[in-house]
Amino acid sequence: MNWRYRGIAGTQIATPTAKQVIKQLKAAGFVEVSQTGSHLKLFNAETRRTAIVPIHSKKVIPIGTLKAIEKQADIQFSRTYALTNLPKAEIKVMRRLEAPGE
Repeated sequence: MNWRYRGIAGTQIATPTAKQVIKQLKAAGFVEVSQTGSHLKLFNAETRRTAIVPIHSKKVIPIGTLKAIEKQADIQFSRTYALTNLPKAEIKVMRRLEAPGE
């Protein structure tokens, strides 16, 4: 999954677009119920939970909004790093941080 990356205080945080969040919610059993303007309402009949996702073109969803959607849906979105999409300098920094014993 190609998420966009935002650097915050020297760290890399993957932030998805609305399309990617909706895809993960549908995989978790949510179905589209209605849409009002730019907000899509999804419902899971099994868990009886509703999640509302803002759809604003191809912009990434802010971290706080993403966490609110996770709380509404009671799921945790996968946050995998696609190292092929990162600049080489950032990959080196990440590998240095992950190296044991340093």
